[in-house]
Amino acid sequence: MIPSFIAANLSHTPSIVTQIDRAKSMRQESITATVNWNMVQGTTTRLGFGLNAFQGFRPASFNSAAYRSNMALIKPGFIRFHNGSALQDSSVPDGLIDRRRRTWDANKVKSALSASVTTFGQDQPQRMINIPTWADWMDAD
Repeated sequence: MIPSFIAANLSHTPSIVTQIDRAKSMRQESITATVNWNMVQGTTTRLGFGLNAFQGFRPASFNSAAYRSNMALIKPGFIRFHNGSALQDSSVPDGLIDRRRRTWDANKVKSALSASVTTFGQDQPQRMINIPTWADWMDAD
């Protein structure tokens, strides 16, 4: 099924193609840029840079010396715990849901967050947990 807003605009397809052809024929220019790493032009806060901790809720990740060392070396201003599999059962590595009890696996979440705190010592980043969608039993319609 074609969404109605696309179906309504199919008659405009030739103009879109014309615009694409026009963009392809535009003159391409090149520039030369140099970087002087010894000259500071501006500064930013640590919050200008963050990391996705895609494996952040996997017990083995923050327990891995290499993972912890790499995260600490980068010194992000914030870390985002983000994985689309978070709503799987907590018996799988990225899952955070106790499906049998229809609740979060609070121990797994607490363990991961505690491990991340010890990773960064005095240089703590802000933390954000991204929840990708509702758990299936929460969706009433």
